[in-house]
Amino acid sequence: MHEMGHNFTLNSPASYYYGGKIDGNANAIFSESMAQIFQHATAYEIVNNFDTYGLSDDIAFDIEQNAISSINLVRSSMKTTSFWKGIFFLNNPATPEDETFHILYDCSLQILHHAENDGFGYKIPLKRMMALLQLFDADLRQRYDQQNSNLAADTFRSTLMVTALSYAFSTDLRSEFRNLNSRLAMKHTQNS
Repeated sequence: MHEMGHNFTLNSPASYYYGGKIDGNANAIFSESMAQIFQHATAYEIVNNFDTYGLSDDIAFDIEQNAISSINLVRSSMKTTSFWKGIFFLNNPATPEDETFHILYDCSLQILHHAENDGFGYKIPLKRMMALLQLFDADLRQRYDQQNSNLAADTFRSTLMVTALSYAFSTDLRSEFRNLNSRLAMKHTQNS
């Protein structure tokens, strides 16, 4: 389901698809986040409507267990990231770790949280989110600046995702991400 999520997100919009234009060192904030979101949205729809798709209880149970395991990974991976600090927006190929690894989980967990806990479900918020992300064009690509970490590019990339998430739920999530940043920074300081 994760890889199918890549197929949907990276091959859209039809007139100026994201694939190849946002990859490289800045891949995680869009590509990996959106694949995670599509993965869990798909699992939610299948598990909650398995009989509509002609699936057995056993298959639905297996998909549910896989989704629970995946969501637990998302939750446990969100620990020391600072969403707003530029260093985490680019994966430095010269280092053994992926500095952007937790970014995709931060974004994913926010949509999972709102979809599951606020009674929205996934279908309508994900459609709204993708509608906003379909505005991607040559100007937005230039501002995305996939190979560079600078204040303008880092701010644009974070703003793009927070705007898309906010639009998905018709809620301004800026303060939520700022609070997330503060909590993670505090936890990072305590662990240092």
